[in-house]
Formats: sequence, C-alpha cells, structure tokens
Amino acid sequence: MKGNKVIASLLLVLFVMIGFLVIREYTKPVDVSLTAFKQLSQNWAKESVNQVNLATGAETVTLNKTGTDWRIGEYAADSQSVNDLITQLLEPEKVELIAETNARHQDLGVDEAQAVAVTLTAGEQSLTFLIGKPLAEGYYVRGAKNDSVYLINNLPVKSTQATQNDWVDKVVSRVDEAQIKKLTITQGGGAKLSLLFSGGDWFKEGSEQALDREPLAPLLNALAALTAQGLVADDTKVTAKLSRTITIETDSGTKELTFYPVDKETYAVQSNERPGKYSLSQGLYETLSLAEADLKPKPATSVTSAP
Repeated sequence: MKGNKVIASLLLVLFVMIGFLVIREYTKPVDVSLTAFKQLSQNWAKESVNQVNLATGAETVTLNKTGTDWRIGEYAADSQSVNDLITQLLEPEKVELIAETNARHQDLGVDEAQAVAVTLTAGEQSLTFLIGKPLAEGYYVRGAKNDSVYLINNLPVKSTQATQNDWVDKVVSRVDEAQIKKLTITQGGGAKLSLLFSGGDWFKEGSEQALDREPLAPLLNALAALTAQGLVADDTKVTAKLSRTITIETDSGTKELTFYPVDKETYAVQSNERPGKYSLSQGLYETLSLAEADLKPKPATSVTSAP
C-alpha cells in the first residue's frame, strides 16, 4: 500500500513537470518587434520577388530576375547579395524596434531625403522599404508607409548603395583548374606561351617534361575567380592597343580574356562570355602574367608522361 502511494506521488510530480514544460513552451514571449516588422511585408514569399529597385536622391539601379539569377540590364548582378537583401527585408531573424513615430526619422536617416528607397516587386505588386544609417549592429529600416523604425542585422554592406557598380557581379571569370585542357598567354607583341594540363600536371606544349606548379600558382589562383574592381565607365578612354590575351580551353568550351591598358595603374579586361569591360588593378594584372623564363621542371619525385 505504501509502495502504491510512493508511485502515485512520483507520477503526480511527473505530470506536474510535464504540464509546466508544456505551458512554458506555449507561453514563450512573442517577439513583438519581429512580428510587427513582418506584417510590413504582407507575408510575401522571397521567391516571388522578380525586381529590386534601389534609389537615392541622385542615383538609382534596377535589378531584374532571370531564372534564378539577377541582372542589371545586360550585366550579371551579384545575385548572392541581392538574395540576401530580399531575405533580410522579408524574413529577418531578429529586429529591434527603435522608434514608433516620425520624430527621429531624420536623425536615424530614414526620412525620404536621406534614405535609400528599396522597392521590391512581385508581379504587379510592390513594397518599399527605406534604409537609413548603418551601425555596427545593422541598419535602421522602416516601411515607406509606416513610421516605426527598426534595427535589422545582416543586411548586405551595399544595401545603402544605389549604383550599377555596387551591384554588378565583379567576378569576370571562374576557372576550375581541373577542367583546363590548354592555357595560352599571348602578349600584345605576339609572344605566345601555351601550356597543357593532363593527369594533374602541367606541360609546356611540345615538351614531355612536367612543370613545377609553384610558378604557375599565382596565375591559376587569380583565374579561379578573376575579380575586378568594377565596370569601366562608358566615357573612360580605353586604348585599342591590346596588351595581353589569355585563352583557356576546357571540355565545356573556350574562355578568352583580353586586356587593355587604361592608365598607369589600371587595366581593362573583357571576356568573351559576358558584355562590358571591367577594371583591374595593375597588381592583379601583373599576377596574370607568365613567361617561359618563369617555368621550372617538376621536382624529380615522380616521372609523368606528357599527354
């Protein structure tokens, strides 16, 4: 009998604990700020957005979605940053309510005169947010038709920029070394160096001697994701004198990069895979150079036959 009472007491304690946990789970404090901010987006799905427009008083840039990628006119846009911007505006993980009236709009930079207006469009519907001053913790944001101001984390750094150069994809070319069959560097004067890649080793065309990869590494690393400073402005004078061409043959096709001097510190690069000329620093341009005198035989740890 006594044992039954002990069991009953333990069961009672267990039920009380379970009840407490259930009540605590269902009575967790609601993040009122986050709920209120998400109401501004009217439950839009981020996948439905097909256009983003960023505008300041003097500048504007429009990004359009094509398939899963984003473009600025004929140019490829930085799709990752565009998607991050949309996600943080429509589905932020954390926001903090800063003000509920328009009294501090000017101080926080979210008044219409200072803010960057970001308009998301899905079909025939549009939704505008005003992004104000940045902080280390994030950006001040409000809905264009709402006075409440929120602090949002994780917006892209370029969220307050509204120029084409800020949002264009600056990676001019991506090259996976393992996919390369032949790499040819042609200097403006006509000097040419062709290298073959086979079995994990590099060879000078016409030679059976495998090459040491170390002298080639800076060039190959730069070509893996050739990142420019931005687009060369249409009114920038680019000399017609070709300074270098790099031709990369792979199983999927041929990439060709042509380089032209702009000034003493800048070069322009143009790819056969995308429109426009992109600016490169002199330092990066020099990294994309390789002469026959730079080549060295592979250390004699193993012997590899030429392709």
